Amino acid sequence: MATVIQTSGGFLRAMKVTYWALFLGQFTFAGLTFYLNVKNPIQYGEHDPNDVFSYIVPMMVLGGLIGGHFLSKTAIQKAKEKPTFKEKLESYRSALIIRYALMEGPNLFCIVAYLLSSNIVFMYIAIAVMLVYLFSFPKTDQLISDLELNGTEIEQLNDPLFQLN
Repeated sequence: MATVIQTSGGFLRAMKVTYWALFLGQFTFAGLTFYLNVKNPIQYGEHDPNDVFSYIVPMMVLGGLIGGHFLSKTAIQKAKEKPTFKEKLESYRSALIIRYALMEGPNLFCIVAYLLSSNIVFMYIAIAVMLVYLFSFPKTDQLISDLELNGTEIEQLNDPLFQLN
């Protein structure tokens, strides 16, 4: 069985592919849900301001955004302490995935709430979360800053052919 040796360029590319795949999943689901509600509105009843979704959705979204921020910051702090460059990068990727998951999960719930209630406010919230998500794009400069990489590690990261051991 062949062993795949990951390069720093491949690592950065994989991070960006993961980011866009998660974003496009949310975007596609939101678009499909919006289309379904506009084309053939689901008649579960008129929007009730006392609807349980009106309370749960904002709490979940805020909890996901705040929790994702703090949990990923904690994971990044732990990643800085890793002994090897490869371990630092893998821990950083895990921290970003935690942040993205805690944005995406509540956002998908928000979109489902829109589908079930036809309350357009939930779609607005989902779009706002997707905009926040777009601002968390994984940038090389941010990675260098977050992990406080030294000169050698920065050179290795910027060399797309450097093999991570």
